[in-house]
Amino acid sequence: MTPEQRAEFLSQFDLDAFVEHEGASYRIDPEWLFGCHRTSASDQWFRCFAVTAVRNRLHQTLSRAQCLALCAAVLKTTVAELENVMDAVAYHIYCTEGVDMELAHTWPKPL
Repeated sequence: MTPEQRAEFLSQFDLDAFVEHEGASYRIDPEWLFGCHRTSASDQWFRCFAVTAVRNRLHQTLSRAQCLALCAAVLKTTVAELENVMDAVAYHIYCTEGVDMELAHTWPKPL
């Protein structure tokens, strides 16, 4: 990816977005957004990729709700939309590959 392509890709996101927890601010490192073959911030699969990136790096410190709020802010969407996207992708995997939705889900809701 050229520097121009990289800048264009990153321009889709609000990289100034953050959440606060116990007096500290948490942001997404732009590098976390690279590595997915999809490159549109509005793509469902990319959104699940981004949620996974945030979950993998911050779930030990931030709650699921806080991680999703951060991810939603960066992706310029809502937590409700991210929940819908994760459900839709899990359902798609279930329908096409037969994988149980709980196993296919990016980040299942706690029981």
